[in-house]
Amino acid sequence: LIFSPDSAYLEPDSGGYINFSSSRTIGYPAFIWLSSTLFGNFNDVVILQLLFFVSSISILIKKSWSLDKGWLIVSGLLVVAFLNPMFLQYHYSVLSESMFFSCVALILAFLISITSNPKSIWNFTCFGLSIGLSIIVRPVGYSFLPLIPLLSIIVFFVVNESVWKRMICSCLACSLVVGIGAIAERE
Repeated sequence: LIFSPDSAYLEPDSGGYINFSSSRTIGYPAFIWLSSTLFGNFNDVVILQLLFFVSSISILIKKSWSLDKGWLIVSGLLVVAFLNPMFLQYHYSVLSESMFFSCVALILAFLISITSNPKSIWNFTCFGLSIGLSIIVRPVGYSFLPLIPLLSIIVFFVVNESVWKRMICSCLACSLVVGIGAIAERE
């Protein structure tokens, strides 16, 4: 936030997000609308993007500490996330990449949570919500959907008990976010 520009960098694709183009999913344009509603213009979207990214990375770092080599993962994440100028420039532009990176960080955080506590319905639900959010931000988020049944199968073999409730909660959470996004797109 200290080094943030006076205004958000507009890229050639920015207009599609700002004007709610029908070729864009609803997540990022709604985020820009929220920013302009809160701050009076879309230029301050950079502040919200950075806050969301830092929050997501913080959650990922906290969850990473639960792993055996957590300090190594955390160190690598800090180097990649905060010292890479190419990566950081996305957070200062009106593009969906920043939001998507934040969603991916949340997906990874809850994936780690599930490996640490595979019996938690809450972790599976948050995992599904994160995937749903990534989908409404960028359609490439659909590529994370197979993780829900795959992770459920892996957890089944590790825990040796039924995972149907957890998988259903994860799928319902993801479907809820995507469904709300689809309804909002029609409005």
